[in-house]
This record gives sequence, structure tokens and C-alpha cells, in this order.
Amino acid sequence: MPAGGRTVPIDRHLQDTVDVLRRPGAVTEVWREAWSDQRFRAEAVLSPLALVVVLAVMAHFLSWVEHRPGVVLTDPVLDPLVQVFGTGEVLTRDLFFSGHTATLALLALLAPGRTSRRFFVVCTLLVAVCVLWQHVHYTVDVLVAPFFAFASRELVFALHPGLRRSRLR
Repeated sequence: MPAGGRTVPIDRHLQDTVDVLRRPGAVTEVWREAWSDQRFRAEAVLSPLALVVVLAVMAHFLSWVEHRPGVVLTDPVLDPLVQVFGTGEVLTRDLFFSGHTATLALLALLAPGRTSRRFFVVCTLLVAVCVLWQHVHYTVDVLVAPFFAFASRELVFALHPGLRRSRLR
């Protein structure tokens, strides 16, 4: 029991997962049950295929973007990690939208509890400022990122209505 004698509630899904893992053969049972659902089978097969297609298209798109003619401005504040650990080649063209900002915004939208949501909002703002300061993105790339995060969350909730209900508990 934590200090102060108060118990901390464990997320219901985490407790379900722990219960399943404690019973011998339970994981196999859960997988059999999941694979018996036609929607799960379709999503389990189509999701990785869709991911591969999206990644392949993005790789070709970014390659095309980098090879377009255009003005490349020297930037006094480059990402030191890219310079030291990467190839040293910095992407200098359009990268719509800011994935770093969108990911943190999505975490802020999905985080449990007010404190963790506030933490991720602050992180989102800090990352947004940093990518703008480093000239990694245009301002519009950073400003629309939270809207893409919100749209992504709503799309998942629309496809899986039970998730929204379980988040409200």
C-alpha cells in the first residue's frame, strides 16, 4: 500500500491483462477468441499491409520532395542529433505536418488524468517552439499538427466505439 494508506486504482485493462497472464494457457485462449472475431481477423491482416503501403508511399514522396528544385537556406540552428548521429543530411523541404508535435498532442488527448494531460500539453508546446526555432517546419505545419492528432483520435473512436466508452469510465 502506498504511503498515506491510500490505494491507487489500477487501470482496468492493465488488471485484465495481468489476470490473463497469470493463468496458464490463458494467452492462447485469448488469441483463439480474438481470431474467432471476423473484424479482428480483417484488421489484423489489413492494418500491417496498410502500414507498409503508407510507409512506402511516404518514402517515395519525401524522396521526390528532397529532389525538387528550390531555394535551400542555411540554418544557424540545426538539430545536433541529426548532425552527429545521422548522415548529416538535413531535410530542407516541406514536411507537412509536424509528426513530433502531432504525437505529443495525441498523447495529451489520450493521457489519463489531468496532471499527465497538462504535462503532455506543455511538452507539445515546447516541441512546437523547438521545431519552429530550428526551422524544421513551417508554422502552418506545427499549427495543424494538433488537428491531425484530434482527427486521428476521432477516427479510431469512430471505428471502435467501445474505446470511447471505456475511456469515459
